[in-house]
Amino acid sequence: MTLKTKFAALSVLIASPVVAQDLPELVPEKPTARLPDEMRQDLPQELPEQLPEDLPEKLSEELLEQPAPAAQTQPALPSTPADFSKPDLEMMVPVEGGKVWVRVNGDIAAGGAPVVFIHGGPGGTHTGFARMLSLADSRAVILYDQLGSGKSERPDNPANWRPERFVAELEAIRTALGVDRWHVVGHSWGAAVALEYSTAFPQHTTSTVLGGTYISTARWIADTNQLITNLPQETQDTIRSCESETPPEESLCDKAEEAFYSEYVGRADAPPKSDAARAYEAAYRGQGFNPVIYNAMWGPSEFTARGSLINYDATGLLAELDGARTLFLVGQYDEARIDTVQDYVQQTPGAELGVVPGGSHAFPLERPDVTEAIIRSWLARKDQPRPEPSAAPEPAAAAQPEPEPEPVRAPPQVPQPVQEAAPVTETPPAKTEPASEPKKPAQRKLRRRSDSKETNP
Repeated sequence: MTLKTKFAALSVLIASPVVAQDLPELVPEKPTARLPDEMRQDLPQELPEQLPEDLPEKLSEELLEQPAPAAQTQPALPSTPADFSKPDLEMMVPVEGGKVWVRVNGDIAAGGAPVVFIHGGPGGTHTGFARMLSLADSRAVILYDQLGSGKSERPDNPANWRPERFVAELEAIRTALGVDRWHVVGHSWGAAVALEYSTAFPQHTTSTVLGGTYISTARWIADTNQLITNLPQETQDTIRSCESETPPEESLCDKAEEAFYSEYVGRADAPPKSDAARAYEAAYRGQGFNPVIYNAMWGPSEFTARGSLINYDATGLLAELDGARTLFLVGQYDEARIDTVQDYVQQTPGAELGVVPGGSHAFPLERPDVTEAIIRSWLARKDQPRPEPSAAPEPAAAAQPEPEPEPVRAPPQVPQPVQEAAPVTETPPAKTEPASEPKKPAQRKLRRRSDSKETNP
């Protein structure tokens, strides 16, 4: 038996050369009683009077020779182009109010026009778009976390929570990356940012995709109330009670809301989260979803808006879009009802509508392959040739003097009959009634519909 085995029971006590009399209270006279039977037979019945002075060194050498236990690590993330891939470029971009984290996969100067994805929330993160990174095989893919969430700075300053600041934030990213024109893809709250950006900066927008389209709070709440009526009566009653001034206990509200979410904001047959998705979130989630922004801009529940977006309505901007370069994209069971989004399409002449079969508001996570295929086809169809670099102008030839023209007699004027102008009639703009603020119920905890504000785009 080796020296290491004989003195295994003492190794944890030894840090420097010691003698037996230094350990009278720590080591029993017969340590064999603590060891397994197979080790007892070769041990001496009594400890030696003097332990070898080089014992610690010998034990250390033998222990160092043993292989270290394998560390449990997350699976390695792939390289571009692949879903959940590592970024080719990461940077913090200064914007109004702080700095935002931006990642790029692919070459901005090569392939089709770059595409930028705008996540939802407000207060969500980019991670719901990680399955779109394989698009980098044909163009640069740009993801970012809006100020206050994910890996971006989190000042939690209410002065930053304005739609126009989010639009300016996106333009600051384009400028920092040196992108001339890009495809703009927004989902949910990100669709509102995409709409406002595309109408403010059409010269930098190759196409616009408005996914899970939120652009009007009044329409959103009306759609939600309509969808609630599809649930069992008991669930309907519970949801309405939870939004009242005297809500029932929290567990009942949670159960009723989950019934709604499982139909329209995360279907039960969604694929389970993969190891690659978990590894990606562990690496790039940052501080994750920010409930402070969500609560301040929207409110504590999905069914009633009480935040700063209570009267938000950008439907008037639809007429300013280039309809031929606009795609509305929703899930079959989306919280953004197809009927409503079809109305938006009608207000955007030339626009197209895509529906992801079997998808809810979380269709990028539930049906990622179909979602990617639709977006890939759309981007390829709407790509525009990149501008050629301007060549140096050729020197102008010396101007030759022109001979003076001969005078030309003007033809006689023939009086023309005066025609009365047809009266011009203006079509009055569509009236949109602002969402009225309902009675505020008793304070309840912020609900996050199964983390959809974080994991959904």
